[in-house]
Amino acid sequence: MGERIVRTTVWSAGPGCHGGCGVLVHVRDGKIVKIEGDRDHPWNQGRLCARALSVRRYVEHEKRLRRPLRRVGQRGKGEWEQVSWEEAFDLVEERLKHIRDRFGPESVVFAMGTGRDIAPWLCMLAYAFGSPNVVFALSGIACYSPRIAALDTVQGDYCVFDAAQWFPKRYDDPEYRVPKCMIVWGYNIHATCPDNLFGHWIVDLMKRGTELITVDPRFTWFASRSRKWLPIRPGTDSALAMGLLHVLLQEGLFDEGFVRKWTNAPHLVRLDERRLLRASEVIEGASVENFVAFDEKRRKPLVWDVREQRFQEDIEPKLSGFIRLRTKDGSEVECRTVWDLFREEVEEYTPSHVSTITWVPEKDIVEAARIFGKERPASIHWGVPIDMTPNVTPLCHAIACLWALTGNLDVPGGNVIARYAFDAVAYALPGAQGVIRLRRKEDDEKRIGAEKYGPLRHFIWRAHTDMTL
Repeated sequence: MGERIVRTTVWSAGPGCHGGCGVLVHVRDGKIVKIEGDRDHPWNQGRLCARALSVRRYVEHEKRLRRPLRRVGQRGKGEWEQVSWEEAFDLVEERLKHIRDRFGPESVVFAMGTGRDIAPWLCMLAYAFGSPNVVFALSGIACYSPRIAALDTVQGDYCVFDAAQWFPKRYDDPEYRVPKCMIVWGYNIHATCPDNLFGHWIVDLMKRGTELITVDPRFTWFASRSRKWLPIRPGTDSALAMGLLHVLLQEGLFDEGFVRKWTNAPHLVRLDERRLLRASEVIEGASVENFVAFDEKRRKPLVWDVREQRFQEDIEPKLSGFIRLRTKDGSEVECRTVWDLFREEVEEYTPSHVSTITWVPEKDIVEAARIFGKERPASIHWGVPIDMTPNVTPLCHAIACLWALTGNLDVPGGNVIARYAFDAVAYALPGAQGVIRLRRKEDDEKRIGAEKYGPLRHFIWRAHTDMTL
């Protein structure tokens, strides 16, 4: 047959990954003889991780299963017999139908590890079967999902650092701006995570002038090449994030225009109930979905339309102060802005106090915040240790406030909103509507954990791992 080169991706080439890098597979007489990166692929530009380069070893390994096996002895004895694919499929179909007919489709849990290349197909199988119970078998769903869920809650969508990965010309595109600063938070990419070539991209940016702030207890490769290394005490990330926010606020290193226009900082909070004031409470005919800010010049409340994502009139909302409003039932309610309450929450996290919690020197906290606040555009790249922090949701909220406060959200060189093309994703990714769904909403409501945990009802299309176990 001779030798030929097959252009593919690591999804189809074997090891499975979240990225899908371009791969050239050299095949001779039906066997793989060489693996190399595709230099014409915009994602990885010819570079591959060790896992992709080892595809040949996976394919040819002597212990690789090539045919279905059926257990014939007692569980744990390791006694198996080889069966045909037809026999295997018939057996699985028979057992699954029996369970569905007797207990309902939701009684079957479809579980996987991290997901990667198997996730779409397992989700499609589960949904076709009628079960909403797709499970990523990690206690606490402690890998990536907490970050996605938290950001979906506090900013409406997920975002990643901008390394020009969506531009065919990459860094040479005229619309792109190289970040002047990047915080690498809990991610020793060179040694631990080849997914998506993030490590290569950060090195690319470093070569183009990006300076790093590394948050890691260990003196990693990135830490050794950073402008500032913050050797944090494990588990105290939230305090550090609040300390950085404290410096940004105290020294005025925030983008007030962005804060007014693109955050809920001007929205009013009822002090008696400590919740956001709804437009329907103070404005006749207004929707209960919408929120309220105060126009100081015209001395009246104005509506923030959640669907249009803007104020219903052109105003500059009041950002700070006490406001008394009369509700539709004639009573008065005292309010303050989200901005005021946010500043109060941050106030106690002075650099000296945070230093005692995190073990990071006070001067380093201050200097890191100043670098991030002044060097724009700037971005943050974070890792799985964030997901494994007990208070992961408020931690993600605090980190999201760092890029929002400085106006680095969804701008070239900052942290940019990342969506699948046409929002088309086949598996249970938080936030994505997906292209494969259960037939009936009632089936969706049978998801394990949905009754207790709100995100499982609204934007995490999978079951709660710990409740399932």
